[in-house]
Amino acid sequence: MMISSNLQLNLAAQVNKAWRRNDPHPGQYLRTEARGGISVQEGFTLLELLISITLMSIIIVILSLALRTGIGAYTRAKGGNEQLVAATAIEGLLSMQLRAIVDGSQPGLKDFSLFEGSEDGLTMVTTHVPIGAGAGGIFLVTYRFDPDKGQLIYGQRIITTKDDLKARLPEDITEESRPALIEEGWDISIIPWLKSVTFSYEDQARDTEPDTWPRQWERHGKPPRAIALTLIFENGDSGRIMTSRHIFHVSVS
Repeated sequence: MMISSNLQLNLAAQVNKAWRRNDPHPGQYLRTEARGGISVQEGFTLLELLISITLMSIIIVILSLALRTGIGAYTRAKGGNEQLVAATAIEGLLSMQLRAIVDGSQPGLKDFSLFEGSEDGLTMVTTHVPIGAGAGGIFLVTYRFDPDKGQLIYGQRIITTKDDLKARLPEDITEESRPALIEEGWDISIIPWLKSVTFSYEDQARDTEPDTWPRQWERHGKPPRAIALTLIFENGDSGRIMTSRHIFHVSVS
């Protein structure tokens, strides 16, 4: 026996209404329709919504931790690279300057030969300076470590007369004092991040450790045979420590 379409819809609506009256959680259903005698449920339940929010929170936390870890790794790597570049630049420049150190035994250069060395710095006369110093010549060059500020100060000044050899960098160099030093002919560079800088000197051709070498050079007019430079960098943000040691052999002795 065939039942008409209107009768089917009426029966489905009655069954659906009765079902909803007996449902203990009617609020879970947002909308119910009868389509061709089939009951269709649309929307999300409260439990499904809570589960979705929880999963999204977990994903956000995981992504935040991954991002923070990545930024920290990048910062540490960047700080390490900057320290390595600084150490390479210092050692490369000092090596070239020691090769070009003024030899007092050469005619006409005896009065321009100078070398002073201490534990935290050295001063010498050389013909090699970084690019940007203009034409060639001879230069008074100073390296000095400032332990209070954690900085290695580099200064260079062209030598035109013997009196220029008496020039020395002041103990405390600030941004306010730099213009006056430039007026006096000094070019100043400051290398930060340094925890310690140690120079030591050797005048004997013997195989010994730089830790045993003297840290004060007393023969001001004559350079040593070898110089050891130990640099200890410390990144203020990450606390990363990097140590670099290099031994320079001086051809003039």
